[in-house]
Amino acid sequence: MLFDILLKAGRFNEVTRQGRHINIVLAAGEMTARITDSKGKVFQTKMVSGMALELPTFERVALKSDNDQQTKVWISDVPLAYSPDTAREVGSNALISTVGQVFSSEAAELLPAQVGRNRITLTPEKDIFLGGSNLSIQNGVKLAAGQVFTMATQGAVWALETSGDYPPTVTTSATIGDVQAPTIAPTAGTAIAPTDSKHFIGRPQSDELLMFKGGNLRRVSADLSADLGAAGFAGNPIDDIGAIDHRGFYSAPIRTSSGYDKNWITINPDTLEVTQDAMGNTQGQSSSYAIDARGTIRAEYQKTVGLQISENGAPFAMSGVVVPDEGYIPYGMAITADNVIWLLTSNFLYKTADKGQTWQGYSTPETITSGGLIVDEHTGDLLVLTSSKTLYSFNGERFSSYLTSDGDFQLMHGLGGRVLIGSTTELFFCEGGEVFKFEKGASSTCRSLNITTLGKAYARYDDICIIVEGKTAKAGGLKVAIMSEVN
Repeated sequence: MLFDILLKAGRFNEVTRQGRHINIVLAAGEMTARITDSKGKVFQTKMVSGMALELPTFERVALKSDNDQQTKVWISDVPLAYSPDTAREVGSNALISTVGQVFSSEAAELLPAQVGRNRITLTPEKDIFLGGSNLSIQNGVKLAAGQVFTMATQGAVWALETSGDYPPTVTTSATIGDVQAPTIAPTAGTAIAPTDSKHFIGRPQSDELLMFKGGNLRRVSADLSADLGAAGFAGNPIDDIGAIDHRGFYSAPIRTSSGYDKNWITINPDTLEVTQDAMGNTQGQSSSYAIDARGTIRAEYQKTVGLQISENGAPFAMSGVVVPDEGYIPYGMAITADNVIWLLTSNFLYKTADKGQTWQGYSTPETITSGGLIVDEHTGDLLVLTSSKTLYSFNGERFSSYLTSDGDFQLMHGLGGRVLIGSTTELFFCEGGEVFKFEKGASSTCRSLNITTLGKAYARYDDICIIVEGKTAKAGGLKVAIMSEVN
C-alpha cells in the first residue's frame, strides 16, 4: 500500500503495517528508517528516495527526517512495480498555481521546497534575480521582465529585485490589530453580515475572497468591506462550512432540488470553475464529511448508512457499515496522511483503515454536544473540538489537553500547518508548534473561520472581525505567478 507520511524534523512517525517490502517513492534528502518485527527486534538504516528494502516480515515502520516534508512510501507484502524515473516520463498529474512575492534588495523565499514537484514556470513583470537561500545580486541568475522561465526543481527558490519599488513591510502576530466588522448599509446584495457565511475562500491570483451568501457564490474584498458581486454559482453548501485542500480548492456537499440527494462541489477559486459529482441518498440523516490535504480522497459519513467515498475522482460509492455508538451524532471527520478516516461522535472517536468495513473506537474525555475534528499537520495528531472550555489532541492512542479557554470553544479550521480556533472570548492561532492567543473582549458567537492559501486568516464574530496576517508575514512585494507541475 502506498502511504503519504508526514515527517516533522527530528521526529519519528510510525506506521503500523505488516509487510516485507519498503520503497521510498518520494522524499527529499536522507531519512532514517526504523523497522520492528513481531518479536520486537529493531532494524535501523538510512534511506533515500528511490531506495527499496526486502526484509523478513515486519510489523511497524518508523521514519525520521532532518527536515519537515511530506513523503510517499510503499509498505507491503509485495514489491512495488514502479520507477520514479519512468513515472516522470509521462508528465505530471497535477498543476498548482501560486503567487509569490519578490522584494527590493532583500532575498526572500519565492517558492518553498516541495517533494514530488517536477518543474516550475514563471514570468515576472520586472527584472528579478533567482537563486538559493544565499542569493545575492552577484550570485543570482537574472531573469528579464516578460521572460518565460522554466526550471526542474523540488527545492526552495529565492528571489530579489533591485528597483527599490518593493520594500518589504513586515507584520507579526504580536502586532495584529482587531479590525471592526464592516459598517455597510444593509441594502440587498451589498451587506456582509457575520451570519452570511461560515467560510471565506482565498483567491490565489487576487486579493479577493469568495463567500456563499443567499444561495450564491459571491466575490468579496479581502478586508470584508465590500460585496463585489456574484461569482457564477448558485447553491449553498450543507452547513456552509466546506473544506480547502493544499491547492486552495474548496470542496463541500450541497443538497440537490430533491432535498435528499447531494452533489459534491469543487471550486477552483482562481478560475471560478465549479465541478459537481453525484453522491448517494442521504435519507435526511445527520452526516459529516472530509477531504484529505491532497484533494484525492473525499468521504462522507451518513448516520444510518455508513461511508461513501470517492478516490482520485472516481464516482462516489457506499462502503462500509455504521459505527456501533447508538444515538450518536457525527460531529466531525478527518483523513490523516496514512489514508485513515476518523469520525467524531458524541462519546467516541472512531477510525477505519479499510473504508468503513471495520471501526475501532476510543472513548472521548467528555460527552460532546457539538464539535469538530482536524489534523494538526505539524505533529500529525488529531485536534478534537468540544463545546466546553477544553480542546483535546489525540496521538492515536490517548487524549490530552491541548488548549483551554475562558469561553466555550465553537469553531476550528486548519490549512497548510496553520490552525485557527475560536471560542466565545478568545481566538487561537497555531503555527509551527507555537500557539498565539488573542483576547477579543466581550463574549460573542464565533460565526466563521478561514485560512487562505495566501497566508491570511479570518475570524468572524458577531461584534468583530479579526484578520490574522500570520506569525511573520511580508507584504508589499512584486507579485509573481508561478505554475508548478507535481506528481
